[in-house]
Amino acid sequence: MKRRLRHHLIIFGGLFTFWVILSGMLDATHLIMGAICAAGVTLLSARHLRSADGIGGPGFYLTFIRWHHVALYLPWLFVEIIKANLYVLKLVLGPRAGWDPQITNVGPDLKSELAQVVLANSITLTPGTVTIDVVDERFIVHSIDVPVALDIESGTMGRRVKAAFGREIGKEAAAAIARLEAEAPPRRRKEDR
Repeated sequence: MKRRLRHHLIIFGGLFTFWVILSGMLDATHLIMGAICAAGVTLLSARHLRSADGIGGPGFYLTFIRWHHVALYLPWLFVEIIKANLYVLKLVLGPRAGWDPQITNVGPDLKSELAQVVLANSITLTPGTVTIDVVDERFIVHSIDVPVALDIESGTMGRRVKAAFGREIGKEAAAAIARLEAEAPPRRRKEDR
């Protein structure tokens, strides 16, 4: 019980701090709204962010993130988003005949679901590209033009995501996850509600 409370308090503290940093407002109204939102998100997500073995605090999946690579990936992604914005602006303001949309099939060899989600969202976040679907660990991406498609096919973004988020869990951790899921109370189906 004490471990669970500590786990919830750590998540709440992180979320509330994030809220204060993003809002920049320190008046009572904003702090109360931040506390309510952080508490709600904590209650909804805490059981999904716990450690598999109960050791090392919250954030089981967060332990499989290489934070130093994330610190390098986020600024790189920001620069790529700016470059893509400028390219799309050039396309929009230039002659219409220059567009050549492409559908690209990319297989970045990401086993981690977290890495797949981050890559799909990073591709979609970058202007001129949209991840349409992920089928058998292959990403189907719509690109606004050939150079954008070639950039996605080069695999640079996939390699950077794999470096930051692609660490696979070991057999012991997978067994711990299975044990935790078996111990968790059964979820009610929609039709049972």
